Amino acid sequence: MKKKLLTFMCIGMMALSLVGCDKEDKEDKKETTEATVDFDLPDLNELEDTDESEETEEPASSEEPTTEETIADDGWVLVGSERTGYVQLPDEWSEHESEADGGEKYSLQYLAPAEDGLVSLIDSDYDFDENQYEVDDPADIVTQAYVEQYGSMGATNEGVDVAVMDGIGFYKTIDVLPAGTYTDYEYVLYTYVAYYDGRFYTVVVEGERNMVEEISKKVEATYSLTGEGDTVSSSNIDVDEELDMPQSEGKIDWETYYANVNGDEYTLPCDFSEFAANGWVLDESCIGETIEYEDYTYAFIDNGDKEFYIVVANNFSETPIAIDEGLVCGVVYDFHSEDMPGNIEGGICLGTPYDTVIEAFGTPDDIYIDDEDDYKQMTYFGETMSSDMYTKLEIIVEDGVVTKIEMKHWYQ
Repeated sequence: MKKKLLTFMCIGMMALSLVGCDKEDKEDKKETTEATVDFDLPDLNELEDTDESEETEEPASSEEPTTEETIADDGWVLVGSERTGYVQLPDEWSEHESEADGGEKYSLQYLAPAEDGLVSLIDSDYDFDENQYEVDDPADIVTQAYVEQYGSMGATNEGVDVAVMDGIGFYKTIDVLPAGTYTDYEYVLYTYVAYYDGRFYTVVVEGERNMVEEISKKVEATYSLTGEGDTVSSSNIDVDEELDMPQSEGKIDWETYYANVNGDEYTLPCDFSEFAANGWVLDESCIGETIEYEDYTYAFIDNGDKEFYIVVANNFSETPIAIDEGLVCGVVYDFHSEDMPGNIEGGICLGTPYDTVIEAFGTPDDIYIDDEDDYKQMTYFGETMSSDMYTKLEIIVEDGVVTKIEMKHWYQ
């Protein structure tokens, strides 16, 4: 990356100014809060290029302090400290920068070899008296402060969810800086903040979108306070009460990647020709578009009187291909297909009640809930790939029923 990466600036956030707010005045997580946090971040334009030798520093050796562990696990190593928690990262990632206190490392940062990804484990033990403020969760205030700070730099917030890591409920905010603002590509930041057992814990995954999506799955799956595989007994965020989410293992496997579209059956991924054989053609707006290698695009198709969204991928040709030459790796049921019969495994379709989805597929891996608008966004991640980056099921529920289904599966 041409400039110092963004998040290490946040390590200096020791001086924290929090303003309390009444519970009645607490804004929804999607909105900005009136509480303010002074992060004292420098202007991005003032950042100087990092020395090349600094960015290519080798991973920590066995002589590093024992608080930073490196345990091999099939190409992954465990990194972190007691003050920040631990995660597994690819073993070719290198320690980029860190801070130390009496030999004990904290606020550690790790950089991908291509410099398109960065993970920061931040010791954010702010001076915060939880009894001083009438808030449900102090981490909510800090999370919104991150959103505001990123927004002041020109970022767009794509939502705030909850991710449970090591039994701890982290607020997870997704913020995006447009290409050309900070790097020559769209710069994405996943920021995780939790207040647990009297401490704040903060993890930031940032960089190129595909890299962030892939690494964040491993971070969420491997984060722990001890680095020894022990987990805390339960989440600090009451999922049952706060998210109103029934706990269920489910009884139907959605990972058959079955899709019924207008009465015809498909198994993802499949050749576009299978849809063409059933009368579907590309919408005029998609004709002439191409797909780069290891990329995908959303495309409209129609059969004369109905429209439907599909996701088409190119995972086989190093040269760009036309959309109708690609693999259909995803289907999208939304308002465009309301008058068309269609469903996924278990008969789940538009209009299916929320409780029926939970009974069928179980508790989602990730969920965002807006109680005020009676809106739920549920995400199930696939487990049949070495990287489930393109394997997921996303279901939108509004007013108690399904209004959108998106299922993607890149590889067979």
